[in-house]
Amino acid sequence: GSGKERIRFPEPLGDVTVCHLGPPEPVTLPRYIPLRSVTLKGGLKEQYLNELSLLLNRLGLTATRGRKDDLGRIVNTILIPLLEKITPKQETASACRIDITAREGGKYVHRTLGAVGHMDLLTGLPCAVAAEMIGEGKISAKGVLGPEACLDHREFLARLEAGGVRFLEGDRMDRPLSMQSP
Repeated sequence: GSGKERIRFPEPLGDVTVCHLGPPEPVTLPRYIPLRSVTLKGGLKEQYLNELSLLLNRLGLTATRGRKDDLGRIVNTILIPLLEKITPKQETASACRIDITAREGGKYVHRTLGAVGHMDLLTGLPCAVAAEMIGEGKISAKGVLGPEACLDHREFLARLEAGGVRFLEGDRMDRPLSMQSP
């Protein structure tokens, strides 16, 4: 929950307040890509849900698997139906944004890339594409690995784009970026 900042994501999300979370990418990415620093932040468009999530965590309601399961049942059966009744209907979407700073031609450059789609698309499609690539013999590595360790990133991202994930670039997240070309 530290490091709060407001950043722009692809539409329909727009500006969202994000903070540090606990996913593994800051640890796993540098194992396969020469990176000096990796941070991961996340958040929900509705700021009150971000605050509620942090509060539930601080209260220890997510400290064990049993507590997480109990909390999930309460959220899914009581909280979400209540919120759906009292909040206006909005287009649902999830997005990610990657900011890269690197030396190029003797000076530092900054690039911003993003992707947007419905949560089921952004969650399920990468798994389906990876399974296809395994079935096609395009992944020969064995074991539990992050995608950066075993996938051809250009082909993987091109397949995600063909499946409906929109990729954008620029600080305003407004320029389409095609993964179909190198």
